[in-house]
Amino acid sequence: MEGTIEKAAFHEKKRRWWPWIAGLLACAALAGSVYFLWGRDGAPFAPTPKPCPHLTWEDGVCTVCGAVCEHPSWEDGVCTVCGAACEHPSWEDGVCTVCGAACEHPSWENGVCTVCGAVCQHEKHDPKTALCLQCGKQMAHSYYAWHCVGCGREPIQTEIKLPPNYFEAAEHQGTIVKDAFDYRGYEQMLRLYLPYGYDEHAHYNLAILLHGGKGDIANTIDTEFYTVDGYLRACTLYDHMIEDHLCEPFIVASVYTGEYTEVGPEWLGLVIHDALLPYL
Repeated sequence: MEGTIEKAAFHEKKRRWWPWIAGLLACAALAGSVYFLWGRDGAPFAPTPKPCPHLTWEDGVCTVCGAVCEHPSWEDGVCTVCGAACEHPSWEDGVCTVCGAACEHPSWENGVCTVCGAVCQHEKHDPKTALCLQCGKQMAHSYYAWHCVGCGREPIQTEIKLPPNYFEAAEHQGTIVKDAFDYRGYEQMLRLYLPYGYDEHAHYNLAILLHGGKGDIANTIDTEFYTVDGYLRACTLYDHMIEDHLCEPFIVASVYTGEYTEVGPEWLGLVIHDALLPYL
C-alpha cells in the first residue's frame, strides 16, 4: 500500500515539472536561433559572399562589382589584369616609373625627347650630313682618334689638297669685322671673323690667330693668297669648314703682332689676356 502511494506521488510531481522543463527547452531553442541569425555583435547574420571573379573590366574598374584594379603587374605598358594602358605620368632615364616601359622617343627638340625628357647622347651621326641618327640634331665631326668617333669618317685635312670648292665662296658666308680695343691708352687694331648666323647671345669657340713678322691682321682673316690650285682666303676656308660640319661655328680674332716680336712675346700675352679677352 505504501509503495503504491509513493509511485502515485512521484507521477504527480513528474506531471508538475514537465511544463517547466519543456518551457526551458523552448527558451534555449529560441535563444540559439536568435544568436545564429543575429550574430554576436547584434548584426543580422548573413552568409559570407563569394569573391567576385572580375571577369570583365572597363577603365580599370570591374564591370560586375565595381572594384578598382590595383595594377599588380604590367607588360609593354598594359596591365596584365585589367588591360588598362599606363599613362606614363613620370619618367626616369627614359623608363616609366609606373609600368617600367621604355620610351620610344617619338620626337626630339634640341636633342631632348619631348615625351620623357631624356637627353640624346649623339653617339652616331650621318657621315655626310653629320646629323644625329637618333634625334636629328646637327652635329660636327670629331677627329680626336684620327677619324670621326661618331661616323668613322676620316678628316679631309689628311688629304694632300683641299676640295676644289674651297677656293670658291661658300653658300653661307660669315662676317668680317674691323675693330679696335684699348691697351694702356693705346689703340690696338683688331679684325674678327664671325660665323654665318652669328648670335651675340650664344657661346662660340674662339681662335686667336697671329700673323707672321711681316704680315698684318688681315692675313688670317680675309687676305687673298695665291696657291697652285687657285686663290684662297682664310675666311672662305672657315666658311666651308663650318658648312661641311667639320667643326662647330667659331670666331677668329686677329691682332697685330709686329712690334711685339722686338719687345718680347710676353707683352703680346699680356695684351691678349688683359685687354683682348675682356673686350671680346
